[in-house]
Amino acid sequence: MAARSIDIRLGLALVFLFGGSACTNITPYETPSEPGIVTVPELAPPRDASGTGEPDPADVPSAPPVAAKPGPAAAHLVQQAQRLSARRDFAAAAAQLERALRIERDNPWIYLALADVRLAQGDAEQAAALTRRARGLSRGDPEVLSQADALALRDPRPGGR
Repeated sequence: MAARSIDIRLGLALVFLFGGSACTNITPYETPSEPGIVTVPELAPPRDASGTGEPDPADVPSAPPVAAKPGPAAAHLVQQAQRLSARRDFAAAAAQLERALRIERDNPWIYLALADVRLAQGDAEQAAALTRRARGLSRGDPEVLSQADALALRDPRPGGR
């Protein structure tokens, strides 16, 4: 018990002696000035032109809409379907694309590929429905919309849609 009280008194004496200066000598983080070190610049707060507390829409960055390309499993099936389609085996190509859709139900690129196969099979109605579905899933992606327009132009029905 006596040894423990000596340890406590010694510890308190050290704290009193140094006055906790070990904690006060810590310098704040400074950005290194060495070349090759990447630093993150401070972000300026967004402007509030309207006075509503909301950032000015001109200051909010917007990314262009992009529909995701098929993932690895679905992409493999799409590639198989393209090879089958090149050999004019449209039924097998459609089956592969339907399998890809079971993996990625909301991927507009797969719908466009299947629409292309259905159009090659002569099923313009189904191709048009698949193209509309791809447009709905495109999130405004200009590439998807351009491909959908190209398919619509190949549609043999009057109006192409």
